[in-house]
Amino acid sequence: MTTTDAVFRVRNSLLSTSSQQIATEYFKLKLGSLEEYLIDALQGLCPSKTGVHLTLATTHSRLLTDRDVEQLKERLSSETSSFDLAILSLQQFQTEHQYTREIQEFLKKGKISKKVLLVQCERGADNAKLIASARHKAADELTDWIDANPDMDCDVYLIFLIQLCREAHGSKFVSFCGGDWDTVHIDDIRSLDYTELPPISHLINTQIYEMFGESYMETNSDFNHFCEKKKLRDCIQPAASRLEDSNGSEDCIVSRIQNILLLIENNNNEFVTSLCVRVRDLLKEQHDSSFEDGLDWLHQTANCGEGIQSSGTFRKAVSLRINNAIAPLLSELLALLDRNSNLELALSEKGLPASLVDLWHSIFRDPEVLVLKYRDVVSPSTMCPRVRVPVLNDGAGGKYFKAHFPFSWLINQCCSQLFAEMNSARLQGADSDGKCARFESLFNETPLGKKISNIIRDDKNKLIEHYLRDFIHMNVFGRDIYQHKVYRLVLLNCISGMEDGITSFTDENISIPRIHYAFENSKHLIDLLKQSFSYEGRLAVNLYTTLADLKEKRDEKLKCIELVVLEEITNLCSYKKELTCSKALAEKYVSEIKQWQSVMERGFSFKHSDELSHAYRQRIRCNWDRIMAVQLFISYCTLTEFKVAETSINRLYVILSESSDFTSVQVTKQVLSVLSNYLQRTRGMTTHLKKQFKSQATRFFISILTNLTFKYLKVGESNLDLIKLLMGFVTLDEKYISELLTDRGSIQLFTEEGLDPSPAFRTFLLQLLIKHR
Repeated sequence: MTTTDAVFRVRNSLLSTSSQQIATEYFKLKLGSLEEYLIDALQGLCPSKTGVHLTLATTHSRLLTDRDVEQLKERLSSETSSFDLAILSLQQFQTEHQYTREIQEFLKKGKISKKVLLVQCERGADNAKLIASARHKAADELTDWIDANPDMDCDVYLIFLIQLCREAHGSKFVSFCGGDWDTVHIDDIRSLDYTELPPISHLINTQIYEMFGESYMETNSDFNHFCEKKKLRDCIQPAASRLEDSNGSEDCIVSRIQNILLLIENNNNEFVTSLCVRVRDLLKEQHDSSFEDGLDWLHQTANCGEGIQSSGTFRKAVSLRINNAIAPLLSELLALLDRNSNLELALSEKGLPASLVDLWHSIFRDPEVLVLKYRDVVSPSTMCPRVRVPVLNDGAGGKYFKAHFPFSWLINQCCSQLFAEMNSARLQGADSDGKCARFESLFNETPLGKKISNIIRDDKNKLIEHYLRDFIHMNVFGRDIYQHKVYRLVLLNCISGMEDGITSFTDENISIPRIHYAFENSKHLIDLLKQSFSYEGRLAVNLYTTLADLKEKRDEKLKCIELVVLEEITNLCSYKKELTCSKALAEKYVSEIKQWQSVMERGFSFKHSDELSHAYRQRIRCNWDRIMAVQLFISYCTLTEFKVAETSINRLYVILSESSDFTSVQVTKQVLSVLSNYLQRTRGMTTHLKKQFKSQATRFFISILTNLTFKYLKVGESNLDLIKLLMGFVTLDEKYISELLTDRGSIQLFTEEGLDPSPAFRTFLLQLLIKHR
């Protein structure tokens, strides 16, 4: 008698030269399970002269339950006929009389050709004396029954099943009986499910990866019960437990397990086949890169005492060894497949278009398109598969999103790489349309591009819209539905412009490479939108409404969407009296205008050659300058007495129109008139307060000249009327200057009578005039 794992450990003993022969003889005995052993006995393969078969069988597995006995009867009935099977437990009897009576009643049952009596006992080492006594008593009862029925043509099988606990230094139970008793060790007495694991004898000289694929079935043509699907299903839970989601949501974990089980269970042979091939390839790469003797993995399992100790039986230890080999690699596959919740797109039950589901499976089964190598999944420190596997999400800014197009992240990477390679090639002399056509041709020649072209034929534009949604999430990520819609309109508008040179806004020629090309050529506008939306989320709602209206009207303004954005910002920042009804609100308004200043300047820096865009830009510029003038006035002239300046704020905004040109004399005089009115309100105040008001007015006027008036005067450009007005302040009579000068070290432009042309101001003004002469 020996255990299955001991047969494999013979290789480490003095009998190593005979290890192969011993293993061959051992597996002929059919000791893999109680079912195998009984079938072998009932079919008469082990004849007995007296018709009595006495066996003491030890095992490390759990003992049989009533349900196990029923299953055993069903399986035996399919292999042999006319037999009776009963099971007794030594622990169920209080007296010897009860025990012998049960045996006698079993033997008296009807005329059946074969009787099988199973007597089981747990903790064999602790109940050794009880077992020995029960064994002898049962044998005596059998002898008495045979003597009393000499003409009875019946075979009786008395089998004692003794459960032994695995102990580090071996069991103290003496199983050798001698005499008519056979002694065997059955690895697992319960009925075996060969769909989960083939017999151990079929795994000798077999790699783990060879169990997945047609080659294993061809090699073991006499045994084809093993189900790859069932083994993979058993590994789903341990594989999923190794995954880490970026958003830490438990819903994602549950949903992922449900989706993968649906794909495996719903007779989806295409997915199961692809998954088996992928697992087999990874296992083979792992085996090829290992320094261990891969053919000897069963021997390694037998030598692993802890593994067998925890599993109980060698068969379970082997099954666990296979699961432990598959689970880490399966977790890497799941992490790849469920990137951006991509796994849901393989389920036709989710109501997705059939062509997208077909594309998903086509990409998955092609290792040249969806690449996953064993060297990519090992930890550099341990050179083993990673313990924790992150499930990536490609949302821009680290934001989580669910994909709507199969493997959209893979397509995004492919197109980005192609675009970079195309730019590095430097297509000299090629126009925009030529570059776009070249880029589209390059993508369609890739394996990924060919798959998309071959599978997505009907409703192409509608399906590509799914990719466009993912593309926006991966590269821009709209925080709400309106931001997403704005980015979509911008990209579609750019694609339409590439097609026919005008803004037709048709979606007829939308394609994946065109989406990427449009994005690369409109990055300046996308960045402008991102910056704008980060300041004010409400802008997206207004902007989408405006763009949708322009699209419906086929308005030419769509050629310069950045100006439409600036116009919406201007409208959002338009001055309203209620915005400055208190000093706190006025300061808040100033802060908002300063925040938008960088966005506006960035938008105004875009170049436009057509007259329509130029006029449109100028109108927005004038309106923004009007807002800027109010903001400067609030900044400089409300520091002392806000109530005094409140009326002047409203007056300044009313006087300046949406077409005000700050390089004109008229606007400059309007500003001076507002300041004059502002200073008249200081009458009756103390000299100190008047001085403060004059200083504030001075700084405001200088800011107007610097930030608005001379900012738009190009070097060498002349505006004679404006220059004459300003030169009049520079060339005043010296006597007049000395009479008005109150403090030579300060710049105070205004007195109660008008302008105070101090030398400091005259110098500043002269410098501006010389620069823009």
